[in-house]
Order: sequence, then C-alpha cells, then structure tokens
Amino acid sequence: MRKLKNLSKNEQAEILEVFPGVLNVICDIEPYSYNQTSVSIFDHWLSEEEAIKLLVNVPSEEQHRRDDAFKRFNYFLVESTECYKFTLKGMRKERIQLKRFTSKESALDCINPDTWPFFWVIIPEYKVVYGQGYDDTAYFWHISDTIPKPLEALVNKRGLHVL
Repeated sequence: MRKLKNLSKNEQAEILEVFPGVLNVICDIEPYSYNQTSVSIFDHWLSEEEAIKLLVNVPSEEQHRRDDAFKRFNYFLVESTECYKFTLKGMRKERIQLKRFTSKESALDCINPDTWPFFWVIIPEYKVVYGQGYDDTAYFWHISDTIPKPLEALVNKRGLHVL
C-alpha cells in the first residue's frame, strides 16, 4: 500500500494559501517572513560545555530515551491533526507538491527522529511547518510571532520544551 497520496491542485492551493513564501523557508532562501521556534529535549539553550557533555558520544540508551520523547510528541501530533509531507518539483525545485499520508502508521514512519533524510511536514491547523533538526531539536516555522498555545501545550505535555 502506498504511504502517500498527492493532493489535488485545489486542495494544495487552499493549503499553500495559508503559507505564503513557504518555499523560501523550505529551501533556506532568505529573506523569509517566518519565525522559528525550537523544540528540544533540553529545557534551555546549551552552553558550549554543556553541548560537548550532552551531545558528544551519547550512550545508546540515552539517545533512545530522547528519541522516544519526540516519537511520543509526533504520535500525538499525528493523532490530533492533519500533517502533509511535501516534495519539491520542477527542474529548479521551484514548486511544492503536497502529499497526504494514507494512514496514521505511514505518517509516523515519516515523522520519526530515526528517519533520514530529516522530515518536514506542513500542519495547516496550527499554520506551522514542522521539521527535524540536529542535536535532539526540532523546529516550527510560523508566520505569527509564536506557535499557537494548544501546540505549545502539546509540546510541554510530552516532555519536550519550547525554547
């Protein structure tokens, strides 16, 4: 069974209307009018010494614990709202093709800290783009000044921290 299904042009246009200039964010082309909010396993930005101590040669059981926190968050995110994966199309990758997950399981396979390359999804309900980062951190890109309070509560409830 396919894990993803293309959205119709009308559905795609409707969703992308909420995300003006999102291609610049996805392709990391500045300037873009989006704000970034970091979500981390840590409750504060790490100093250089803390980063070396906590991010270098992490024991596998500790990394597993950290990944599980993100997996729990991603599970509840997928359960509570619609997420769309996307691919870049065209010779110069100038168009976005949104794809709907065919099941919750296929969404969780994609939105997983163990996946490579890193995942990115668009979440229209919260008007955010969510993507995996390095060093036990994920990111929300949003046009508003902050992420919506219900999304922040979901992050905090799952043992992660908004930085």
